[in-house]
Amino acid sequence: MLLEAEGIECRTLDELTAQVNPMYSQAIGGVKLQVKETDLQKAVDILKEGGYLTEEDLQPYNSLSWLDDATSQLPLLKNLRVELRLMILVSIGVLLLLGVLRFAI
Repeated sequence: MLLEAEGIECRTLDELTAQVNPMYSQAIGGVKLQVKETDLQKAVDILKEGGYLTEEDLQPYNSLSWLDDATSQLPLLKNLRVELRLMILVSIGVLLLLGVLRFAI
């Protein structure tokens, strides 16, 4: 309502889902606010002034930053996306575990 009062067209997604079943909220990424790209900066400024948004909220969240730091120096993996590095490392771990189990039995 605050954005609409300032003349910014916006809509929310998944609001009803989060209200009806809060357990799904985390799985679907919570309630999403959409504004036109041309109104983005004005909307951000309004939400900051209203106390609904902070600078910390605007920082990108990368849950795999620790993996990126740990594998960025490995010769064969350093040029790959961090998600692909994770899949390769998990695959190697599973193969090693299967090899150990094979010889243990």
